[in-house]
Amino acid sequence: FTIYDSDNSQLRTCSGDANSTVTHTNSNSKTRISFEWTAPSSSGTVQMRYSIVTAFADDFYANLNAADYRPPCPFPPTLVGDHPTIIGLPDGCSRESCDYYVGFGPNTVNSDYLDIYLEGEADGWIALGFSENTQMEEDDVLGCRIDSGMVNVVDTWNPSNRRTPNVADATQNGVCTHLTSVSNGRISCSFSRSINITDVGQDYNLNNSFYLFFGLRAAAQSSGDNLEYHTVSGGMTPIISDELYNPVTGFDDDDDDDDDDDDDDDDDDNNDECPPAPGNDATYTFQFGSPGDDYYFAARVNLDNASYLDVLLEADANIRG
Repeated sequence: FTIYDSDNSQLRTCSGDANSTVTHTNSNSKTRISFEWTAPSSSGTVQMRYSIVTAFADDFYANLNAADYRPPCPFPPTLVGDHPTIIGLPDGCSRESCDYYVGFGPNTVNSDYLDIYLEGEADGWIALGFSENTQMEEDDVLGCRIDSGMVNVVDTWNPSNRRTPNVADATQNGVCTHLTSVSNGRISCSFSRSINITDVGQDYNLNNSFYLFFGLRAAAQSSGDNLEYHTVSGGMTPIISDELYNPVTGFDDDDDDDDDDDDDDDDDDNNDECPPAPGNDATYTFQFGSPGDDYYFAARVNLDNASYLDVLLEADANIRG
């Protein structure tokens, strides 16, 4: 390393390598230190690690990976709650009480970027995935991961086949950060991703229709640049949207065709009216479980129209896997 400000920075020898570390010379508050790194003549991969002290002995972050750092976005984000698409789980929850909350849509200042806000109960990570299938493979996954008490935004990929671990994108280009935080086991992050592809083979052009994946890892994870398995220690099995969705335009590109199909379906529905529903005291010929169980299923042939089957379902549903 070569330093430019000797009043605030100095060089140190670490692991026997002279001038391999830059550190401060005083405890004065500072927001930046400038220096230059000269790459060695030998080839290979070099990892930059850094530590930050904000209050002596009380507030510090050690051994962070510089590759995880995201530059701040040069444009303001969509305000939380103002995203054109907002999804909270379980259904009907307020943002602060949701196990999982996401809002997203095009940035209003720079339409080349998609704004994403994530919040939920997690000590590992929280993420939103875009996929052309529902099998958890070949998915573009954007998330926020906790490392050494700090939240890092990551752009990752679920390879094929589905049992292959999640991997970080090769360059991490096209992602910038607005704000991240973690407090009392609750993580939140606001960031933007380029709508166009930046890593071929690991990014999708987001102005297309995808199945959406909503997931988080409740437990802390080891250091790394990917998102580890989700259901460890009470994590959340990813919930997958039932239909394709365009995160930029807000609807499936084939909606017009679907509307036409729906009109035809409506005509069919008008020709086939449901027979009278069974009463509360109805007796069912087939039952699995009992009323009040975590899962209860009952069925019988409709007494007014034998072409129909009456079905009763009861369950205690919970989004956590």
